[in-house]
Amino acid sequence: MARGGRTADQPSETGERRCGLNQVDESFKNAETLKSQRVKLQQALERLIDDFTEGLIEKDQFTARMDRTKRRIAELEAKIREDAGDVDRRENLRLVTNRLRDAAAAIGTELASAT
Repeated sequence: MARGGRTADQPSETGERRCGLNQVDESFKNAETLKSQRVKLQQALERLIDDFTEGLIEKDQFTARMDRTKRRIAELEAKIREDAGDVDRRENLRLVTNRLRDAAAAIGTELASAT
């Protein structure tokens, strides 16, 4: 048995928190990367419109590239929403876990004094 009544194969509370924070950080970084990619695609869309209005590309080429770029932007936005939901769920889970730990500690103290 390890310190604090834990067995050697049970993760420490600090390790669990660190792991949860790393996952939140990872999701946040991923969302930021996706947002950066979305901005680049939106800029590409603007350049595409400029190229078409200046007569540098034909209408059929413009339409195909416009559709493809809009589809990629929509996919990125869906991934961004998904990652934001993951961050929210992990944060809520972390809060619930902390409250349960606090309640367990309070109940443990009450039980110890009752005996």
